[in-house]
Amino acid sequence: MQMEQIGTQEAEKEFITTTHQERGLSYKLCNLDHPETVDKVDQCAGFIEQAVFKSGITIVTASDLVQKIKSKKSDLWLSVDNTGKIVGCMVVGVASYPSDTGVFVEALAGEFEFQDICKAAEEFYKDRGFAFVEIQGRKGWEKVLSGIGYQFSNITLIKRLR
Repeated sequence: MQMEQIGTQEAEKEFITTTHQERGLSYKLCNLDHPETVDKVDQCAGFIEQAVFKSGITIVTASDLVQKIKSKKSDLWLSVDNTGKIVGCMVVGVASYPSDTGVFVEALAGEFEFQDICKAAEEFYKDRGFAFVEIQGRKGWEKVLSGIGYQFSNITLIKRLR
């Protein structure tokens, strides 16, 4: 994790947390107060668009998710290669239910080592009092994530009313 220097203002830190480079990738949680975050969101627009398109869900658009990040309602995690290039992103929002509050992965696209990013995000949100991580995905994701403790929970059915 990134260590804060004495006297460093929160808005000056570019990333809230950064993982060590593992298997060629590092994961960084953007500080939404940092002035360069808007540029990073714009760099991730293609990844967010790809995630929304592949989900098949038409009630959420990429611009909806970009706006949620820019308005600080969702977090932006970056997947960065050893040259510092952004190669993927993950958008995380709050999943609030009457019995508990966790986080919800709203979009994920690009290059990731899922064991590494899931572990980093789980630790970060657990330390902040969140009770669970919720991920929606196509059926194949069940197999990918079952090895690190995720289990199938339900199927989401959507019907447009207007």
